[in-house]
Amino acid sequence: MFSILKSDLVNPFEPLGETLKQALDDNVHQSLIERQSNNSKTKIFFDPDQQVIANVIADEDCVFCGAPWVDSLIQKVSEEGFIQWHVVEGTMILAGSKVCTLHGKAKDILPNEKIILNFLCLLSSIATDTRAYVDLISDTSTALYYDYVDIPGLALVQDYAVRVGGGHGYSTLGHDDILLLNHHLRMIGGVSAAIEKAFRLYPADFVKIEVASLSELEEAIQMGVKQVRLKDFSLEKIEKALELTQGKVLLEVCGSVYLKNISQIAQMGISRIIADDCDKNKHRVKYSLWYENT
Repeated sequence: MFSILKSDLVNPFEPLGETLKQALDDNVHQSLIERQSNNSKTKIFFDPDQQVIANVIADEDCVFCGAPWVDSLIQKVSEEGFIQWHVVEGTMILAGSKVCTLHGKAKDILPNEKIILNFLCLLSSIATDTRAYVDLISDTSTALYYDYVDIPGLALVQDYAVRVGGGHGYSTLGHDDILLLNHHLRMIGGVSAAIEKAFRLYPADFVKIEVASLSELEEAIQMGVKQVRLKDFSLEKIEKALELTQGKVLLEVCGSVYLKNISQIAQMGISRIIADDCDKNKHRVKYSLWYENT
């Protein structure tokens, strides 16, 4: 039976919720299906009993993320052997760090090495990008959320990686909340009409509206909205929005948020910042897998 050896290393993000565990299982299952044809061909080249020891190495500094996906994958494809983790989920690791060692049969590990590396690269990239934003606002009370431009089918995976990086996943809306997007308002009849319709269906505390101008913000305030998202507001307009609301409305900023200006936005006193590019993987973290002589 395959086992996972973590010694005294504990993933601070476990146990995973049931919904995320199901998403993880689906991710791994789908990844195996996608490579099934090639993997079945590759296996015939290895002695059925050949044992290997493989080390996964970080090729660059990054926030480590993805251990639960690797654990699940290896447990699905290997009947015997073990994996030893050397780093903790969510920690900053240096280039050259050995993150884990796999002991098992060549026919199980070699055909699936690409899947192992891809999960770690994707998740660590998102976590690392998120940490860069979080570090810049750590001395403020502003919370970093993200508005995912997600890979279809992987939204919960990205949500997890953002949390590992220190941000908040896309939980600005609960199951009972509604967000009125700015580009939908014209089709609903405008700001006031949209809010009026929303208030018929939801309590005021659960209605959030996205505005693109100060005049729309003023209209939303007059209608009694408690949460407003400021879309593509300049620093000057954000300051005016704070003056208009005087702390009575929860404000969050989205759009035009970058590493170069996020600190300045946070220091203005905004409650939430929605960073919409911390999951776009402008730079993909790299890992490699090396086999010991066996």
